[in-house]
Amino acid sequence: MQYRILNVTDINQLNNVDSISKTLANIVTSKFNDQVTILINGNRGSGKSYLCLDLACKTAIEIGKITGKPAGNYFPNSLDNMAIIRLDRVIDVMANLQQYGVYVLDDIGVGYSNREWRSDKNQRMNKVLQTFRTDNVVTILSVPDKGMIDKVPREMIDKYIETNKENNMYSLGLNLVKVFNSERLLRDEKTLEILPLVEHMGKLNKYAKYVARKPPVDIAERYDVLRKQIARDLRAEESEALKNGEIAEKTKASKPHKVSTKDRILELKRDWNANVDDVQDRYKSKRAYFKDNGVSANYASNVV
Repeated sequence: MQYRILNVTDINQLNNVDSISKTLANIVTSKFNDQVTILINGNRGSGKSYLCLDLACKTAIEIGKITGKPAGNYFPNSLDNMAIIRLDRVIDVMANLQQYGVYVLDDIGVGYSNREWRSDKNQRMNKVLQTFRTDNVVTILSVPDKGMIDKVPREMIDKYIETNKENNMYSLGLNLVKVFNSERLLRDEKTLEILPLVEHMGKLNKYAKYVARKPPVDIAERYDVLRKQIARDLRAEESEALKNGEIAEKTKASKPHKVSTKDRILELKRDWNANVDDVQDRYKSKRAYFKDNGVSANYASNVV
């Protein structure tokens, strides 16, 4: 299988590269009533948020070329289609989906935690995510670690993008990222991440890396201001909640929450599935994992 080698400083060459945004636009506007969910994963400072914006803007442009309508109909410069960190903002955005719209949930792992999978907010969010297909939307989620978000959205991922500081070319306004198609093996409960194949010059080529650019200046500046404000508000709210929690603990002894054995088993199974590689380093089998965590392996198998 051939790989294409690109000179990232050659703009003409980059303009001829297969476009992820064009692929996304063709998928959601096709006659097959489809949608796309993308997960962007990478360390802090590796360019995830700017990649989200760049991909969203370019996808909206490509959708506009197909529909004959302005790109702003699908991803407005006002960032109304974007939620940053806060889950309540996500709900507001998701409540008003537009057909072929491009929606960005940036750093969503902070509010949409894998560790809170039984919480009411996570369950409601899962239900919302599962309705996206009817509106043919592109949904882009970014997290520092994909294990931070709930299992349900992880299983709905169509494409997975990985950023890395070692691959950055920020001084040129560029970032090199890896893109994979996610293929779910339902019977094996596994997900394969496969490099996309693209036809070029009569041959199929694997694209090991894609080139992302810095988003338009006005959008980048608007995003930076918005994110800083949200971060300040969140810190203030959480600090206040911590203070109130400490006061409540001093004035009233909290009653321990009793978790049923069945709930404990389901939680252990969920942690196993979410962190299977790490867990398998310590336990040879899922049965051993249940046993070492104080649960009957036979009973756990019946519950599961």
